[in-house]
Amino acid sequence: MNELGNREHNKKLMQALEFDTDDLRTNHDGYLSKKQRKTLSDLRRSWRTGIVLIALTVPISMAIAILHGITIHDTVSSRLGICALILLIAVGFSFQSYRKIQQFDQDLLNGSVLSVIGIMSSHHFVDRGETAIQVSGLIFRTHKRSRFYGFNMGERYKIFYTPYSKYILSAKLPDERDPIPEIPKILKANPPIS
Repeated sequence: MNELGNREHNKKLMQALEFDTDDLRTNHDGYLSKKQRKTLSDLRRSWRTGIVLIALTVPISMAIAILHGITIHDTVSSRLGICALILLIAVGFSFQSYRKIQQFDQDLLNGSVLSVIGIMSSHHFVDRGETAIQVSGLIFRTHKRSRFYGFNMGERYKIFYTPYSKYILSAKLPDERDPIPEIPKILKANPPIS
């Protein structure tokens, strides 16, 4: 890619990942920007909201399952089975939410940013509505599919991310420098006169 193409591609990444040049500069220095801290706080809050919603809906769902079972005259064991299934799903989702909250807490407390340079080797959809990309052996996931629209398969990127939640903060095409060092000229020296 030429310089103009790189600039356009980097703009596309900025739009998809929702960062600006100040965020990128701060990430390059190894820190979270204020805007990114707010984004991580909002994400943490949404996972907390999920736990609260589970706590509110589980008892209601179990009550509905029991009452519905009574009205259709099914067995007690089938009602208990449905309640156990509801509880199992709720516990699984709560555990995942709790893990995410802990990861975002550690990222916000730590405040540091890591980077990786590599070729994007895979871009795929995974279970639970997630999208994932792989760069230099690291896998990054998101529920918001549009965040990864700026990336192209086989392209080389420098990605800045949080160490615990592996949340991509910003990315760019790395600056290409001339990889061939300047070769010094070898001069023949005259033998010393004795």
